Amino acid sequence: MQKENKSKFMNFLVKNRFLIAVLFISLFFRIVQYSNNIVWWDSAAYIEMGKYIFSAGSIGLWEDSRPLVLSFILGEFWKLGINPLVAGKILMIFFSLGTIWLTYTIARKIFNENIAVMASLMLSFSQTFFFYDTQILTGIPSLFFALLGLYLFLDKTHVLSGLVLCIAFMTRFLQLGVFAVLPFAPLTIPFLVTFGKRIGIDVIPDSFREEFKRENDLDIDPAKYPKS
Repeated sequence: MQKENKSKFMNFLVKNRFLIAVLFISLFFRIVQYSNNIVWWDSAAYIEMGKYIFSAGSIGLWEDSRPLVLSFILGEFWKLGINPLVAGKILMIFFSLGTIWLTYTIARKIFNENIAVMASLMLSFSQTFFFYDTQILTGIPSLFFALLGLYLFLDKTHVLSGLVLCIAFMTRFLQLGVFAVLPFAPLTIPFLVTFGKRIGIDVIPDSFREEFKRENDLDIDPAKYPKS
């Protein structure tokens, strides 16, 4: 039994070796970046709102324009006696790594391993993403929930996908853009495929080709539409 479990674990490591390498590299550089101790007003506001929630308004502050999810999480740490600033920065690292993992997983599901590695590395070390994942802000947690919702949507777990996307919206209101795109996907994707055929561009990844053709009754064989 022990040998069987060890074999499964080794197979998992081999199968996901590129993902594990990307996550370890990303984690190393984020630990180095962790020494950045500058606390922005927005970060402090989310921490204080968490205190306000869990102290029933006796301490902290409240800003009506800010979403609740991050403040609620940070407030729970404070209520448990854990420094919310330290916990928040560690939490941002986990959200950051989770976002990289989801980027890799979605890209591999839609395209292939090479594109998944490139996409996750480009995201991990893009200047904006790398800078903001050390700040206690809502952008990266909201992006994590949005990508998780997209992954569940692609996996046809639609109810759970909707719930997770709601959490993404309640984490950062500007994540509303995801809701504006996904409901129209059944209309926009066939339109893009048809338009791509007319100009000789194949817009459907190989992994989706047969399923999309079956569900939409479209002939999307790229060989029949050579590029000019």
